[in-house]
Amino acid sequence: MRQEIKYLYHYTSIKGLEGIVKNRTLRFTDHRFLNDFGEFVRPYEKLKKLVRPEMQEVLSNLYKTLNANYSLAFCCVSKTCDSLAQMRLYGDDCKGAAIVLSTNMWELASESNGGLFPHIELFSSPNNTIFKEPVFTPFENCEYENMDQYCVRIKENHSNLLNWIGEKDKTIKNLNNLTPAEKEELFKFLVDVAKWKDKSFSEEQEMRSVALVPKENLLFDSRANDIRPYWDWQTQGNNLDSLILGVILGAKCSTNTADFLAYKMGSSNYSEEYSPQIEWMKKVAGDMFDILKPTHNYFCFKQRATYQ
Repeated sequence: MRQEIKYLYHYTSIKGLEGIVKNRTLRFTDHRFLNDFGEFVRPYEKLKKLVRPEMQEVLSNLYKTLNANYSLAFCCVSKTCDSLAQMRLYGDDCKGAAIVLSTNMWELASESNGGLFPHIELFSSPNNTIFKEPVFTPFENCEYENMDQYCVRIKENHSNLLNWIGEKDKTIKNLNNLTPAEKEELFKFLVDVAKWKDKSFSEEQEMRSVALVPKENLLFDSRANDIRPYWDWQTQGNNLDSLILGVILGAKCSTNTADFLAYKMGSSNYSEEYSPQIEWMKKVAGDMFDILKPTHNYFCFKQRATYQ
């Protein structure tokens, strides 16, 4: 995905919105703790059945090594901005919000491994940081293809990598010792597996950024019945103001939240003449949502859908 889509939407609870705005972070959740916990695991297991028997144990050990030392984590967004279903499911039954993200700014951040400057390509870089520190990708479309067909395609597209893995010892004990080229190919393979999603979720029009995070960088969040590993990307300076173009409050979310956002996100960097925030408001939000005040340059909106 390269600039075809300018705006993306991250549905979250009011607690999630508060954390993003107060801490100036965006969260990546370990793939084993998503709402569909079969993501990545199901296509990876299917892929193992498509390779030679001697390679199946190698791939099993590779997955164990990966989970013992790293987190493969996702930040998930949608291409649709007015989804009542997603606001109910991910936005705490419409008590939460949808955060509007700039695709362009995210791509700049991912290509420079989390910071916006200096510009350092994630792949083919002499300063390859994969498996040494957290890295994440641009947003990529999820693939809702039949899983069997998708895994066959992954096997074909990554045949050189799979042959190389098959020539290794049965356990690749230290991924950080791989060459830069090997790291890049392995990460690209993991990202491709991570893009598959069950077709029953296709209406969400999901895109995702995939992060590879060493375990020493992980944080943990206790929920009702589990403890979830995650990584927070810490934005730098005013980057979050550039990355976030607006916030759409759910139908049941208090309009007082607009005051909180004005305190935390109201920025003098916005220009009445032109800004990406105002462009999004004019092209997308103006006819769909109610503008809430006080804000700076039409920053906060509310869904018009109402129900009890």
